[in-house]
Amino acid sequence: MPQLDAIVTRLNGDYLYAPDELRDENTLLALVVGYWRHGANIIYEVGEFQGILGFLDIVAEHKASVTLKLWGREAWGRNFMREARALLALVMDEFRLTRLATETPDPRVVTMARMAGFAVEGVRPKDFKWDGKYFDTTVMGLVRE
Repeated sequence: MPQLDAIVTRLNGDYLYAPDELRDENTLLALVVGYWRHGANIIYEVGEFQGILGFLDIVAEHKASVTLKLWGREAWGRNFMREARALLALVMDEFRLTRLATETPDPRVVTMARMAGFAVEGVRPKDFKWDGKYFDTTVMGLVRE
């Protein structure tokens, strides 16, 4: 599973992807494998393995959580935002979802989520610890009437 190993390496070492308490290769590998095997999760590869966009814990006709990790600089662009908005709409339509939720300490992801239609619902101060520094976690939601 070379791609899973590469994902674990990215999550373990890159900016704000996994908190200090999870930054252990065995723990991360178990977490990532669990995401892939869980029947209520859908994980998409972004670009040529430049990141992942996941829909987790899907509850049809209700809600799902969204996770976004982009480690390829070329992925942070307009094309990705256009494709992400289309994918969000497709998954919401397919599963008849009324709510998507996400949370992140990464201000870049907050900006992208807002561009995709998510609204900031709150902030949890000093919720995320990465490399010994504390970060606030922004909680966001996208609600379809």
